[in-house]
Amino acid sequence: MALLDKRIEVHAPPRQVFEVLGHVERWPRWMPLDVRVARVTEKQGQGMVVRHESNACGTRLSWDAVADEWLPGKRIAFRQVTGDWDRAALTWDLQSSPTGCVVRLRADLALPHTLEHEVTEDAAQDELSRSLDEALLNLKDLVEAP
Repeated sequence: MALLDKRIEVHAPPRQVFEVLGHVERWPRWMPLDVRVARVTEKQGQGMVVRHESNACGTRLSWDAVADEWLPGKRIAFRQVTGDWDRAALTWDLQSSPTGCVVRLRADLALPHTLEHEVTEDAAQDELSRSLDEALLNLKDLVEAP
């Protein structure tokens, strides 16, 4: 699959957005792909390992990811170290803007060849793209809520 690259303007400073992103255990509240996320290591920040259970294209996928980058107010990057995806990496970049910040999400996701439901690569990419769009809108709503 191709790299998915998404952006959204959030009316809040980057540090406030980072506060939400940094609580990975809460991602299932706003990230449609995530069913459950649990920290595997006690470590917070770079080097932290988290276990994800995701729903993608009708299939439940489990994967462990390590935080390769953790720059408060700027960037979080995770990549799969073990799991069901053929490849999974998420990078969140936060850039100050005149009205708050621009959140950029880059996802490099390759579904396994064996899924519970047969789906074409184009259909899978469309579903993942829509899920990431929804995640960004949910993140925006959560951060901007009074």
